[in-house]
Amino acid sequence: MPPRSPDAVDPESIQIARDFMSYCDTNLVAFSAVAEREEMQINDDKRVTSRTCTFCKRESRVNLQSCPRCKAARYCNEECQRADYKGSHRRDCAEFMHPPRTRAFRTHLIGDETYPHSPIFAHAHQDGIGCWISTGNKIDCDMGQLSRTLVPDIKKSDPRYVARVERMLHEPRKLAPAAKQNLTTLHVLVQNRRKDNVPVLFFGGRAQVVTKPSGTKDALRGRMADDDITTFTRNGKKHVAIGVARDPWENDLRVHVAHVNGDAVDLPPHPSVVEDASQAIVALSRGDYAVMSLQFRTGDGKNINRDWQAFRLLDHVVIPFMVWNSNLPAGALAAMLPPAYKLCSTSAPPSPQSDVKHLRLAFDQGAVTRFYKDAIARGDSEFLRTHHGDIHAAMNASMNKATMVLTEATLRLAELPELQRPAGWRASMKNSLAGLL
Repeated sequence: MPPRSPDAVDPESIQIARDFMSYCDTNLVAFSAVAEREEMQINDDKRVTSRTCTFCKRESRVNLQSCPRCKAARYCNEECQRADYKGSHRRDCAEFMHPPRTRAFRTHLIGDETYPHSPIFAHAHQDGIGCWISTGNKIDCDMGQLSRTLVPDIKKSDPRYVARVERMLHEPRKLAPAAKQNLTTLHVLVQNRRKDNVPVLFFGGRAQVVTKPSGTKDALRGRMADDDITTFTRNGKKHVAIGVARDPWENDLRVHVAHVNGDAVDLPPHPSVVEDASQAIVALSRGDYAVMSLQFRTGDGKNINRDWQAFRLLDHVVIPFMVWNSNLPAGALAAMLPPAYKLCSTSAPPSPQSDVKHLRLAFDQGAVTRFYKDAIARGDSEFLRTHHGDIHAAMNASMNKATMVLTEATLRLAELPELQRPAGWRASMKNSLAGLL
């Protein structure tokens, strides 16, 4: 079969796909009703949780004060707080038994759910700093793509969207490798519960995921030019430590600080807790918590293109943190930090690094398997059905079909030499990108 002519790119088919995805899907009304019901359940859960005493279980008419350290427990009076503290809360709070309650990282079930929205795949604490890790705050099993923005629901009017599209149009041939489903997205919640009230810097952008020996070969199969990879041997077995991925057009770290102390912080100006959004550096005082997303290139877009396939390759993640006295800017400190798995090959670090520690979180492979068991055994559609219901599964299938049409049309244009692209290709690609970002 002769190669497809560039003139054969059919704008009408793209428009049909877009209409199909946005307006003509027969499940759209039902999906909207489900989404509305879910939102009501989340709001009801928030109301009940914020008004129910952790100790006596009585519900108040007003929101109750939370524990100033963990933000996970609430009390109707000092008597209940003291009684609970003497009972179990002192230990629970210090050992980070429960994350703070927030819809941005919802680990508990509501309504008729059988699986949590944010399942915990790793959890650790050290020196009063606790961290929980989940999958990327999403409903499907697809690995992430460099071509997609990490900021949810970014609008066309947003300057970041406009700038990103222009960069993509300037270098369209980067689209094909960037469209591969090869990114593991970690949804990270970190909190400071130190007793000394000293702020702590948490360097999300300097995190590394580390493979199991059995997963090293597969993790290297999809290696890309910009990967930050360190190979090392431990007990005679080969591992790789993979740093946070970088955007192929902007060279920015693939990080996003999404929430701070329960409030969304997608757009600047950011609260003072966010020291450097581009590097996911947060300065947390006692009780402060932040939710962020970090992406790592662990898949190859072909054999490893589902979240559960990539998680099987990984042993743990390390994230640096340090007590901060504000004498040096957070960004300057981050630039000094050697990654955890390059320390042995780095010259003597500056004195501030003596205070740097690395929180190590081992992945719970049992939790990963339990959460993805339906996808592993019967595929993505069954996973969506059992985790989110029939309407979500049907809607996702429709959107995937439309996205596939848009992606194919966009990549055909991107792969052509510029002189062979048809007139108006920029406008066509810009419209296509609107459905893919």
